[in-house]
Amino acid sequence: MNLVGMYTSSTNQFGVYLNPLLLRLGDDGVSVRRRVVKILADGMNLLDESRSALACQKLLCCASNPKEEESVKDTIFDFFSDRWFACSVDESSKARKHAKMSAEIVRSVSSDFTLGNSNDAISILKNGNDITNFVVEVISSLTSGYGRECDSNNKIEERSKRKAEMMSNCQHIVSALLEHLLIAEEKQGRTTTHDTYQQLVPAQILIAIDMFSRAQPTLISMDILDVLLPYLKPDGTRASTGKSNFDIGSFNAVGYAVLSCLNRSLPNMEAARANQISSFVLNDLSNLCYKGIGESIVSKSVETFCNLELFGKNSDVSRKIFELEGEYG
Repeated sequence: MNLVGMYTSSTNQFGVYLNPLLLRLGDDGVSVRRRVVKILADGMNLLDESRSALACQKLLCCASNPKEEESVKDTIFDFFSDRWFACSVDESSKARKHAKMSAEIVRSVSSDFTLGNSNDAISILKNGNDITNFVVEVISSLTSGYGRECDSNNKIEERSKRKAEMMSNCQHIVSALLEHLLIAEEKQGRTTTHDTYQQLVPAQILIAIDMFSRAQPTLISMDILDVLLPYLKPDGTRASTGKSNFDIGSFNAVGYAVLSCLNRSLPNMEAARANQISSFVLNDLSNLCYKGIGESIVSKSVETFCNLELFGKNSDVSRKIFELEGEYG
């Protein structure tokens, strides 16, 4: 594997050797699997978007395998830490890297469910899966200032600096995901030749945003919530366009993801801000409950009502909850 690594990293034909390399992630030898990860790290920038996403997905599957050797998981953790979340030295390339890596994250974590089946997406949002749970672990560890193994002996100053850097980097990635979301919505139903975003759909992107929210709720800033909340229109209509962009199945997944992010953000929110959000989403949440377009979205809407009342002390929300109790018992 060392010989293969030396050769493939020095050739522009790295993609030719990708599939055989990925097969070696199942090799019996632990050192072989670790070496494959390092070879992939050296050659990833020689791959196109689809092949790099495939490689990332295979690595995530390997790392999320409960039976995988811990040293292999550590090597994969370092791979994603460096590839997706390392700070770029060149300021001018930061935005470009965040846009590219955020798209790769989406394709890597969501390619294992059928886009036509919104129940699969909601299941991932409700319970996570092995892949998304591993990525959440990576984000959570890095934004806490640790690596995969939380070393309490690290100097406080070093850990604080690393935490600040990773929080900043992850915030930029979430912002890039939001840009992908807006572009995907705009181009919903249209296919454009050589379109970088044509493979991304809102449900996929929101699964990625939800991972960041699970790992570190403060990454979902008030500005980001302001963009996400209009997606709660029960007919899938966005206030910016006045047009319906989602079918009911897609909307269930989109709405569930938005409500999940909101519920995680509420405990860190001032009461005045929670009340402001209550006023904005009150009618939408009520419509979601009464229209009953899906059990999961109705349950999440009721949960959101309760949290808005708890953290905002909004009398209008209290009245709505009373009405729902009368309706549903």
